[in-house]
Amino acid sequence: LPHICENIHFRAKTIGDATASKMVDTFVGCSSKVRDSKYDLNKVIQELKKINPPDDMFEQNFKNKSFQNAIATYALSKIENNYLKKIPPSKVVVTGGMDGLSLEQILPQNPSKEWKEEWEKISGAEIEQYKNRIGNLTLLKNRINGKLQDAIFDKKKSQYAHEDIEITRELAKRMKWDKEEIEDRSEFLASYAVEIWSLP
Repeated sequence: LPHICENIHFRAKTIGDATASKMVDTFVGCSSKVRDSKYDLNKVIQELKKINPPDDMFEQNFKNKSFQNAIATYALSKIENNYLKKIPPSKVVVTGGMDGLSLEQILPQNPSKEWKEEWEKISGAEIEQYKNRIGNLTLLKNRINGKLQDAIFDKKKSQYAHEDIEITRELAKRMKWDKEEIEDRSEFLASYAVEIWSLP
């Protein structure tokens, strides 16, 4: 039950637009009925599912959300762990745990002149729209060199290729980094999110 509650909270409020009061009312209402022996576990789960967004809505919300750093790091860590389960052990290159990670914006918050030239004079509105999408964020075991932090994608790829994080290493295989790539990777990661934060 705690796992189900955690997943519903993440799907409905963290990623979705459910209000705190709605979440509290539902959780408190269920706990009261369990305490009074009016609900068994199955009934609680069915009641909680009433505030749970359907998979397609959760996937869309996840793909389009502007992520805060802590939530993005949590989500990407869970996706990385899930992703590793689907890779043949012989191809896994992770040499440690998930400690000491930093969050990386691929398209940086303050793009250099080179970035703007690559993105055909990227506008401030586009930077705001895409910079914190899940597809534009990744995890690093080693903090990126300060000189590379705002560098164009081709220059960042060399570091990504040597990272222990599989979802970051995958970035090195991409030939470019533009709006379409961010959308594509957001969709890819959102499909994993549906699997990870699923309900029975």
